[in-house]
Amino acid sequence: MIEQMELFPEEQIPVEGPSETRPSNRAFGPTAREMAPPKVSNRRQEEPAKVEERDIKKLVEALRLELEGAAKCRVSLVITNNTSNMMSIRLEQGANRACVRLHHMFVDAPDEVRTALAYLVKHPKSRKYAACIRNFIASRKHQIRSSHRAPAKLQPRGVVYDLRDIYDELNAVYFHGKVNAAITWGRDIASSGRSIRFGSYYEATNLIRIHKRLDQTFVPLFVIRYIVFHEMLHASLGVGKDETGRRQIHSGKFKKLERDYPEYTPAVDWIENQDNLNRLLRVRKTRHP
Repeated sequence: MIEQMELFPEEQIPVEGPSETRPSNRAFGPTAREMAPPKVSNRRQEEPAKVEERDIKKLVEALRLELEGAAKCRVSLVITNNTSNMMSIRLEQGANRACVRLHHMFVDAPDEVRTALAYLVKHPKSRKYAACIRNFIASRKHQIRSSHRAPAKLQPRGVVYDLRDIYDELNAVYFHGKVNAAITWGRDIASSGRSIRFGSYYEATNLIRIHKRLDQTFVPLFVIRYIVFHEMLHASLGVGKDETGRRQIHSGKFKKLERDYPEYTPAVDWIENQDNLNRLLRVRKTRHP
């Protein structure tokens, strides 16, 4: 059994559409954990000396050994400079092993944060220390490098489908031409799991990305149109907050507009078909001329 959690900084959560298709045929929903906005204490945390002045390898190994000892399982630790995903924990219970990816801000984290990390290694889905982690990330937000630049070159025209034509048609019919997001095919990255992130809307760059695997002849046009429509809804409505202040990616209004879309039912039926998912997950061989 594998348990997994991912944590994003409050301001940089990519808004993802029908982002994962799983064999369970569950209803679509946000694939990133929706976290409440971080509440930063008025008392500023005292930061230790700059990490750059220390022996990074020793700090990382010390943290790994600390997590391993506290969690009582083998820990593989990777330190990243990611701008969107601050923490990812993948627990393989049968193998008593955890694969942990942390932003470099955690390397010299204070004791209470390290205690929280050790607990989450064994309980990735727990929210026991959610506030502690959120507050820490908020206090170290300046260590997250900016990623607000859009890609230098957009590639909306694929081998089979031109996303720009689809986008323009949907914009005129359903959004009165008011959506002004950029759109592009993403990279064709082979998935190591059993799901594919079909589309994402990045609010910071006002950019829609559609997975390159969908640019194939066996994928119906109505499926591409629905996924683009879904991401355009995100661009049109933005990300709101509920009465408790939690981020609300798929609001009631969003879900109603999505269900009212004429091709919603056939598109979702196609996406939830396991045979279609299996075809999309197959690694495509690059053809050389």
